Amino acid sequence: MRFVAVIGMMVMLHGCSVAPKVKDSSENHVTIESYSMNTEKSKQLADTECARYNRRAQMVYQPTSHGGTSIEDERDYVFACVD
Repeated sequence: MRFVAVIGMMVMLHGCSVAPKVKDSSENHVTIESYSMNTEKSKQLADTECARYNRRAQMVYQPTSHGGTSIEDERDYVFACVD
């Protein structure tokens, strides 16, 4: 019975680790939402989005763990799509 409870808890905790996702994208910039604040994965995702316009991503804003202007902004990475 404990084994089933442990497995259930692991599944629930795994669901809490949300992968970075594109919040907004255009030819000039990409905003990536990352609850885990994973810079590397966010950069890869932004590079993929910018590649659609034959550009590469350059980070212009990185969230900090100690807060920003609002709760929502605290988990957003902003990348410029540059030539």
